[in-house]
Amino acid sequence: MSSQVHGETSQGWDSSPRLDGRSPVANQFANLWERKIIVAKKAWLAILFLAAFLFLDGSSTISLHWEGAPPWYLPVGLSMALLMVGGPWSVPLVLLCSVIAAFLNYHRPLFSWCGIPGAIAIYIGYVAAAYALRRWWPVDLVRGTLSDVGRYLLACFAVPSSALCSEL
Repeated sequence: MSSQVHGETSQGWDSSPRLDGRSPVANQFANLWERKIIVAKKAWLAILFLAAFLFLDGSSTISLHWEGAPPWYLPVGLSMALLMVGGPWSVPLVLLCSVIAAFLNYHRPLFSWCGIPGAIAIYIGYVAAAYALRRWWPVDLVRGTLSDVGRYLLACFAVPSSALCSEL
């Protein structure tokens, strides 16, 4: 028993259509290979993000001591960009990079309130802002209209303001 599917013949025991001309075993192998490639890309992205995060954190820390330097913190912008594009899988990466930067650049002990809990608490607001921007107030990352930039800036400025008000 054979049937014709898109110009290809398939046997009666294999009823799945072969749209690309590959056998089901070859399709499973291709899917596994694609998943491995995706994991490898995410691993390289994580390594590059960690390197960029540590470099920007160090340069931002050094520039704060210069007279007349603006008080900006570049790793927050990099983290927000990754959280906006990467989604939920990037949250542990951002938090881990924050802990590593607190240990390497600021010489904070890991097992104290300014170590792991403090480094994570700084970014919880930014994670929530990125989640809100992705879920309820979507930003078009391709075109980047003026209203999208306004949403991004509002979310980024609301987080430090709310943290400051909660400390008072």
